[in-house]
Amino acid sequence: MTVGVAAQIKRFEQLSEGSLEALKTATLERAKKRRQKEILEHLRSQVEAARQQVADTANKQTNEKDDSAWQEQERKAKEAERRIREIARRAREEHRRASTHSSPAHAINRNLNGLTHNTVVKNTLIKNGMNGVNGHHSSVGGDINGNIRAIQEDVSNNNNHNKSIGSSSSNTAVSKGSPFGGCVRQRIRPPKPPSRGAIVAWFREEELPRGAGLEPSRTRVAPWFHGIISRIEAEEVLAGSEVGRFLVRVSERIWGYAISYRAADRCRHYLIDVTGGKYTFFGSHQASHDTLGDLIEYHKKEAITTSGGELLTRPCGQSNPRKPDYLELFTGTQYLAL
Repeated sequence: MTVGVAAQIKRFEQLSEGSLEALKTATLERAKKRRQKEILEHLRSQVEAARQQVADTANKQTNEKDDSAWQEQERKAKEAERRIREIARRAREEHRRASTHSSPAHAINRNLNGLTHNTVVKNTLIKNGMNGVNGHHSSVGGDINGNIRAIQEDVSNNNNHNKSIGSSSSNTAVSKGSPFGGCVRQRIRPPKPPSRGAIVAWFREEELPRGAGLEPSRTRVAPWFHGIISRIEAEEVLAGSEVGRFLVRVSERIWGYAISYRAADRCRHYLIDVTGGKYTFFGSHQASHDTLGDLIEYHKKEAITTSGGELLTRPCGQSNPRKPDYLELFTGTQYLAL
């Protein structure tokens, strides 16, 4: 009897030891799996953080690239403004010198680099020289800089002095008393538009007569043309558009325009300089065009930049055709169809 009880106790102890060992093993397995899960989640969070860092770095580099390109445009614009101011200063000095000494020679600069609208017609000057103006004979010559010089000679009496040139208008490079005042009106503008009203006046007086913003037939406004809208407003208009969609807006910052273009990654903006009667993108080695429409047609087939391959494939019209954003530019003209 005693032997049987002892055997049972021994067997129970063996079973207890096995259960404890199994329990210990199970506990260790659970702890191991829990640790593995924690390590896996930690690795996943590190991978996600690394991916986010890469994306942030790429965005930062893109923004820095955009800023660099914009700064380059700013630098070139400032350089152009500096040249304009220097040319304007020389033009004022030349006019003041001619007015002070009542000189018979009056220089007209043909290359004012966008400061003045070039409306000198050489054939008209030659014609005036042949037919005579107010009893005088006008001959056309040029200086070493390629500027046209009109010299008035009294053919009836060479000993008589010519009348002094009349006082100059505040906004023209040619005086009202000049015999060429009827055919030349070169407006002197500040380097940057001082106000929205000044931009509207510039467009209506100088650009609209040249067909800027109109279709080739000049019967109505081009579908790609927009008014004086900001960079942000242009991006809102182009939001959700396909690649290649574009619009042309009147710039708020320069005497010119800007093309807003929908690229694959974002909207891109390109400034158009209006200099000497030509339309050209800011930057070197850019083709110049006689009209704004010619520039648009050219870049429907030729990319704006070789690296970006931007082709103007589809114009972006007005969000609200009943109230177009170019209303103030065309009010009172035959081009505005309400």
